[in-house]
Amino acid sequence: SSSPHRRGTISRSSCQSSVVAQSGLAARLFCCLATYDNNTKLSWVKMDDLTILSHHTTVFTSDNRISVHHYPHSSVWELRILVSDWADSGQYTCKTNTVPDRQELFTLMVKDTVAVIRGPRERILKEGSRLLLHCVVELGMGPNKHFRELAVLHWFVNQRLIDPEAGREVGGVRTRKRLGRNLEGWLSVLATTPQHSGNYSCVPSFTTPDWVLVHVIP
Repeated sequence: SSSPHRRGTISRSSCQSSVVAQSGLAARLFCCLATYDNNTKLSWVKMDDLTILSHHTTVFTSDNRISVHHYPHSSVWELRILVSDWADSGQYTCKTNTVPDRQELFTLMVKDTVAVIRGPRERILKEGSRLLLHCVVELGMGPNKHFRELAVLHWFVNQRLIDPEAGREVGGVRTRKRLGRNLEGWLSVLATTPQHSGNYSCVPSFTTPDWVLVHVIP
């Protein structure tokens, strides 16, 4: 994983009460209430519907995106939502099993992850010229392991999947993608004809797609 949080190296500075995550990526909440006493057991609760998500190392929810992690070196506890979406936004608490109990309130905001095709919304080309579209999905801190394994990026024209390997495309159509800190995709048409006119959309996993209109003039 490319996450900056590595097992055993979480510090108290990770325990922020306000957390912003991106849809499709992991949301991570860190609780420091057990840092002074290793015997303290914690529960995580989603406050919007008072769902008890976990107690100590046991996860109660059937939502398999949710897991709990303990970092013994610093006694920080983490609630992790693997593929977060806007419905996970809201308030969460971590609370101790002590008497009286102690609790910390967290606010999670999950932002839309959006695709952006760089340049103007409408393109006008002369027949025979080259079309190049570049689509970028900004991933903030970068993709986690789950996103790296599963993310794809497709191009469509007039809602038809563009698939150069299937041999249906004409005019030297090529697509490629790269997943680094961000997810990027390129679509190129070497020699456009009027039949390449249309609505082109970039549709990556876990992401709000983007589109442009292309007009090829004879």
